[in-house]
Amino acid sequence: MSIQAQPAGAAFSVDWHDPSVVGTLVEVPECQTVLIVDDEFGNLVVLEALLEDEGYTVLTADNGHDALECFREHPDIDMVISDQRMPHMSGVELLANIAKTYPDTIRVVLTAYSDVSPIVSAVNDGAVYRFLLKPWSDNELKATVADGLALRTQHLLLQKLVTTLSVQHRRLVRTLSDLHKTHDQQLAAERLGTLGRLASGITHDVNNHLALIQGVLSEIEMQSPSAPVLSALTDAKEHIASLVSLMRDVNSFARSEEIQVRLTPYASQRFLNETLSLFRLEAGHTHCAWRIDVHPNAQEILADRVRLSQGILALLRNAAASNPKTVTLSVYRKADEIMFEVMDDGTGMSAETLANALTPFFSATQPRGLGIGLGIARLVAVAHGGGLELNSTLNQGTTARLTISAIANGEKEP
Repeated sequence: MSIQAQPAGAAFSVDWHDPSVVGTLVEVPECQTVLIVDDEFGNLVVLEALLEDEGYTVLTADNGHDALECFREHPDIDMVISDQRMPHMSGVELLANIAKTYPDTIRVVLTAYSDVSPIVSAVNDGAVYRFLLKPWSDNELKATVADGLALRTQHLLLQKLVTTLSVQHRRLVRTLSDLHKTHDQQLAAERLGTLGRLASGITHDVNNHLALIQGVLSEIEMQSPSAPVLSALTDAKEHIASLVSLMRDVNSFARSEEIQVRLTPYASQRFLNETLSLFRLEAGHTHCAWRIDVHPNAQEILADRVRLSQGILALLRNAAASNPKTVTLSVYRKADEIMFEVMDDGTGMSAETLANALTPFFSATQPRGLGIGLGIARLVAVAHGGGLELNSTLNQGTTARLTISAIANGEKEP
């Protein structure tokens, strides 16, 4: 007599040896190893001979402890057939222990009719696949072993298929990611080429107009203008110098060239005040408070003032676009670096936006910008021996940190 614990969906059957089902993804495993556990030597001999005649690899043990030791030596055992009534450890106890460490092993118990109650409990708990009543029928036992090993084969094959498909899926994801990256790089290269040609043409025209403007400004200065007019002239010259620097840096950015800097000492407070004034003239009225904080250990900087100002202006534009209530522009020294921080309490960035913020031509602002401001800021920072770092939390704000070397790393003007 044979009683089987039917798994859910047991009526569904698949021929895993069918090449059209398995394909060439994985090799069909061979499940042929059976462990027999019985404290009666005669039963071991009979069962071993019966299964070896069927072509199975048979291992034997005469108690539960030896059976567990056998598993430690042969962890790939496919099926265990155990007698129920054994000293020290019953068959159900043994199979329950095996189920914890080797859950995919097919487990069968041999028992007398009087032991049906604990076996039914073991079947319901999942510790036993089937149990056979003594005296067993050779045909029933062989059929039980064949069915159990077929189920074991299906389980192992399914695991291999899942693992193989998972690996293939990860490879496909990586391939698609590489394709997207390559596509994005090609688009960026095309845009850089277009930007370079456009910037070159604009720079040529702007230089012609600026030459005329500078000539007019020089004529006005020679006429000893009033203080307000002189102040306006100074602001105009600053804007002209900033515009020329920006166009050169756009050209450098488009050509992936390094920006050449000339370092001069400058008072930090004055530098930040002038940079913020330039931004206010550029941006007009803004509904937020602007604060400047100069740490005592960074009273003076050594930098290309005009180009560094362009980098800071890019960070200020980025901050203003987030609709902040307050923006703090600060400078301090840490070891051999000067840190310029622009901290706002605006809308902040999502993780995706933050990850792409320094990507050329990426813009999340409305209306959308060119997406080169932060790239130029980073170029300016690198030219000064530093870098650019962004930290942001959605709905809380953003901190942009532009660092430059505190040690002269370029040509210092006399």
